[in-house]
Amino acid sequence: MKKKFKKQQSLTTKKPLTFITGGCSFSETKTHWTKTWPRYIEKSFDANVISTGMGSEGNGMISRRVIHAVHTQLKTIPAEEIIVGVMWSGPSRHEQYTTDKTSFPNKNIDSWMENPTAVVSRDPGGWIIYNSHWRINQAKNYYKHMYNNVYSQIQTLEHIIRTQNYLKLLNIKYFMSTYMDEVFALTDNSNLDHLYEQIDYEYFLTNQGMLEWSRATGLQPKEGDHHPTNEMHQLYTKEIIIPFLKNKYNIDNVN
Repeated sequence: MKKKFKKQQSLTTKKPLTFITGGCSFSETKTHWTKTWPRYIEKSFDANVISTGMGSEGNGMISRRVIHAVHTQLKTIPAEEIIVGVMWSGPSRHEQYTTDKTSFPNKNIDSWMENPTAVVSRDPGGWIIYNSHWRINQAKNYYKHMYNNVYSQIQTLEHIIRTQNYLKLLNIKYFMSTYMDEVFALTDNSNLDHLYEQIDYEYFLTNQGMLEWSRATGLQPKEGDHHPTNEMHQLYTKEIIIPFLKNKYNIDNVN
């Protein structure tokens, strides 16, 4: 008499991945003027993408938003289902946190997405972001009286190291990149040496910024602008991000 065995369910059923992405305008998905690489990730892997990117934000905000998003997701999903992708921005971009609402700009005179902005919900204050050419008083005063090129580079490297070490500690799969070569442009100061040495470059997609890599393929950015086009984002995802995930983590795209 033959024994009847119950057919066991497969234990290898793949669960959908959650990608948490961060960056500046090269990585934001708030607007639809460009289809950035997180959107192509979403389509290529049929994944849930949590985009924390916002145009013109600096590396301090990028790091904080990504870490907060990971911390939040870990409350409901395991670390092995999360992949983080960060595209670092220009070191000269800064932010100021305040709970003094009177220090907020009266209006967003630089016509930006969200300024002041927040990292956490129900924030009693906010982060005022500023760039060197902006007209809000915080930006004009900072770049006139306080800005220092070396200190900006120190801050950027510290933001990268903090994010890297946080993800490694939690065994989160991740990759990093830069929007342009200027992220690592400053090297000739001894205060930077030990910081550069702490960065794990094996997790960087390439040694080029996305813009420089795209231009090397013959593609050109938007006319009168330096932002990558949809075609550049799609090619970067196909030829750089997807092969990296396959080689590093044995993760295949589905589309």
